[in-house]
Amino acid sequence: MSAPVIIVGPKNYEKVHPYVIRDYVKRTYRLIWWPDMGYFNLTWGDVLRGLLDPVQRERNWEIFLHRRYRDVTPEGTLGNERDLSRWPHRHEFEMWVRRDLAAQIWNLGVAPVTLPADSLEGRARAVEIELAASSLYNAVYGDRALLTPRAIAAGPNGERVIADSGNNRIVVLDASGAFVRAFGSACNLADQAGCVDADGAGPLALGDGQFNEPWGIAVDQAGQIFVADTWNGRIQLFDAEGNFLRKWGYFNSTNGELGDEYALFGPRGLAIDGDGNLLVADTGNKRILHFRPDGTLIRQVGGGGVIGGRFEEPTSVAVSPVDGSVYVADTWNRRIQKLDAALNFVAEFAVPSWESRDIYMKPYVAAAPNGDLYASDPQLYRIFVYSAEGELKASFGNFGSDLNRFGLPNGLAVDGANLTLLVADANNNRVMGFPLVP
Repeated sequence: MSAPVIIVGPKNYEKVHPYVIRDYVKRTYRLIWWPDMGYFNLTWGDVLRGLLDPVQRERNWEIFLHRRYRDVTPEGTLGNERDLSRWPHRHEFEMWVRRDLAAQIWNLGVAPVTLPADSLEGRARAVEIELAASSLYNAVYGDRALLTPRAIAAGPNGERVIADSGNNRIVVLDASGAFVRAFGSACNLADQAGCVDADGAGPLALGDGQFNEPWGIAVDQAGQIFVADTWNGRIQLFDAEGNFLRKWGYFNSTNGELGDEYALFGPRGLAIDGDGNLLVADTGNKRILHFRPDGTLIRQVGGGGVIGGRFEEPTSVAVSPVDGSVYVADTWNRRIQKLDAALNFVAEFAVPSWESRDIYMKPYVAAAPNGDLYASDPQLYRIFVYSAEGELKASFGNFGSDLNRFGLPNGLAVDGANLTLLVADANNNRVMGFPLVP
């Protein structure tokens, strides 16, 4: 990607954007065909009338002299000039110029073309490091390969427990990456599509143990597996062998405020605290929920807003093993919030990215044994590393499929025993393991 200038048309936007969004500056232009080619069907009689009729003659002169198109109204007068932004023979295109060259050709004062060293993005670039994955999990597990895995958790014995979202299942690997088991299948509770009652007249209900695109997973010290069954709006709990134990929650909105603890709107990130209780990022309801393992509510905090302790699109939650601090990816506020163990607001850390509101651009956070915090940046295909105090220590990654690049990094987990960061790289259909940054 050394090209100084890239011009791209609408059909190729999605193909090109991942390669240019970090290091290029964009301007959008219109390509307009002139004239409108209405003369194709003219007869000699039309030409004669255009010369003799004063209104038509004035219209033609404006076209030829000024390229202004004004249509004749039913009353026989000239109407308003056509708006070029709605010209029928046009399409938009983008011109991307490499950031280090953009300042030499653009001085429009519209958007910055250079990165000030003290800006958030400038600081992120200043601490970029090169880091490649030391382990990769992308084989066929059970009867199929991973499909858009969105979340990952580390078990007490180093297991890699993967929310294989596209396959609506959970995949468990041992510490070496060998396949152990998979469980789950697709069920949309809203219309009961795909839902089954696994034990008939037994205690299980329709859809128990099935999922509708799980985006969150956590494992406690006993090996129990908690799953955020995101689009079914519930939490499901399984034992270490993958057997269904219990569930709670239903899909509903609290309108961005605190309220019914079991009304869940697209829950995503999960985390286990030091007492074995569960923290849930109830994304659509803009809050964090704190449950006991049996589903009993301990507390809830948040609601929509920009002040400390309130959230806009909280997608992930992590607990520091050092002091029990809780970190929340407060995505649309472009910050990480630090809370104490009782979920009181402590501080906030600004994030250089997180501008996109795309449904798949959901960042996650994970805490390391030394107190550092890792945060994914799906929009710009990288990982941030913060100190416990909020200092941006490092960033790594870019777009691609190599071991130092990502297709779409969503879920994160830290395997503290093996000092490994696990990354769910959704669009490359894999999970990657990186050594922790010193």
